[in-house]
Amino acid sequence: MIIQTKTGVQITGEIRSDPEVRSAGQKEVLKFDLKASSTKGPDGKWQSFFVGVNAWHGIAERDGMYQKGDVVTVTARELKSREYNGKTYHNVDADSIVPDDLVLLRWMQQMIDMMAVSYTHLTLPTNSRV
Repeated sequence: MIIQTKTGVQITGEIRSDPEVRSAGQKEVLKFDLKASSTKGPDGKWQSFFVGVNAWHGIAERDGMYQKGDVVTVTARELKSREYNGKTYHNVDADSIVPDDLVLLRWMQQMIDMMAVSYTHLTLPTNSRV
């Protein structure tokens, strides 16, 4: 879903493949494709609308947090389009990336699992009571 706002765009969709950190000259960028919508065409085949997302800030914090299939909402100043070999490609430079509730639940479960592993490795002194 793509929503045009007064200050830019909001795009909600499913991450198509695992995000990657790439070098762009002197900077790094976190890149992924977002499937923003799917509609059935007149021929009965599904047609998807993809948007390339570039995150230039907060890369260290985001790297490894998102994965293929995650639903996120991306806000950006503008949806850019370009033509290449007869196809139109769309992309945005993300101002923010907000995860869906299921992504947040997965993150919470991962934290619980890590805490449980840490707790099982703790040893109590032999003269203490629990």
